[in-house]
Amino acid sequence: MHQSIKLLCVLLMVFLFTACDANKEPEVFDQAELTELSESFVQEINSGNISIIYDRIEKELKKITRIEDLEFYVQESLEHAGKFEEIVNTRVTLSKHPLTEAPLAGVVVATRRENGTLLYNFGYNENLDITGFSLTFQLR
Repeated sequence: MHQSIKLLCVLLMVFLFTACDANKEPEVFDQAELTELSESFVQEINSGNISIIYDRIEKELKKITRIEDLEFYVQESLEHAGKFEEIVNTRVTLSKHPLTEAPLAGVVVATRRENGTLLYNFGYNENLDITGFSLTFQLR
């Protein structure tokens, strides 16, 4: 359980680093592609395919992430949220890493679930590797 919390904190921190300096929008990303990719990940996760996320995690992050922890974290979140109903909105934010100036993208996919709203948060590098992933549940 502590490992899952640690994983969540690490992934959330990485995602927050990707999220947002609106004044610096790199042009290496196609926002439509990011939207399609992220929404397809949501569909796969909802079908129980957690490995699709793990397979796309950036190499350095994968060194500290176990698929078992990711599966536990996602399953717990999905159970609390209830049955998937629909994707409500998808938002893309482009930025640059504050230290390296590497282009980054953050995508939030908002979904309506049986018990509330579940936000899927993805961070990507220029190779579209996942640099951050988190789920945020809000009760209705």
